[in-house]
Amino acid sequence: MLVCHGAAAEISAIDPDAETLIGKIDLGSGAEDAVVNAKGTGFVNLRESAMVATFDPRDLTLRQKWPIVGCKTPTGLALDDPNSRLFIVCRSKVLVVMDSNSGKVITALPIGEKVDGVAFDPDTRLIFASNGDDGTISVVRQKSANEYESLPDIETQKSAKTMAFDPKSKRIFLSAAEMQLTPASDGQSPSAKPKPGTFRVLVVERQ
Repeated sequence: MLVCHGAAAEISAIDPDAETLIGKIDLGSGAEDAVVNAKGTGFVNLRESAMVATFDPRDLTLRQKWPIVGCKTPTGLALDDPNSRLFIVCRSKVLVVMDSNSGKVITALPIGEKVDGVAFDPDTRLIFASNGDDGTISVVRQKSANEYESLPDIETQKSAKTMAFDPKSKRIFLSAAEMQLTPASDGQSPSAKPKPGTFRVLVVERQ
């Protein structure tokens, strides 16, 4: 099992049966989200440096780093393994498509505000990106490995940014809550916190 650590800027490998730490990979920048392809190569978004790092999850070594051109603050990461494409969502309101063999950026498409998660459905060739501040899911269709088009957004709820996709049922699950603003005080900036009793799980599915 691999665990990404943002503040520690590393990935930990854990044996869940023995409940022991096997080792760590030092990344040099906060680890946000990771995927591993069928060949055993791992990819992880580096949040502060806006790069993708490749790593070997077996010997726990860092291989190389690629800049995510046109992206600031990458969060979610998804993989189309047969076509060697990474889908990277960025807080700079873009979805970046990257070649997982070379690190070359293929294209970038607009998405919503404060994105967090991304998912790819290989059956429908659709990419979903959850935007918390907008209360939407941006939808992008993969026409080919190098061609993509934006489709109409799916309305969700503001704050709904953490997302999971079930490839069998095709359902999308998002956590959300009503937010309340805490005024600035004692030199602290205003902040938004969930309103007690309003947490819910949203389910998005085809009709």
